[in-house]
Amino acid sequence: MRDENVYKDMINAIVESKIEIFGQFALTKARTVTDIQFDADGKVVSFLNDPEQALDHLLLKFEDISGIISNYTAQVVITKILDKYPDIELPDRLKN
Repeated sequence: MRDENVYKDMINAIVESKIEIFGQFALTKARTVTDIQFDADGKVVSFLNDPEQALDHLLLKFEDISGIISNYTAQVVITKILDKYPDIELPDRLKN
């Protein structure tokens, strides 16, 4: 499914950016999102539910660490992906 791969790309990009800032703690926090299954390297393998909802749950986890600013940095990180897929559904937290 094309959309699922786009969500995987977005989540992978967000998690990678958070790891740059917070180190492995960011991956530990991301793995607490029960809707997302990660591999040993921290890449998304699959979703247990709706990918958009899983992305929203991930954003909430990162809000716990750094507040709402976390959503703004996530928007910046996924800009290039959104340029390719402008019609992808996003959680309200990522809408301008």
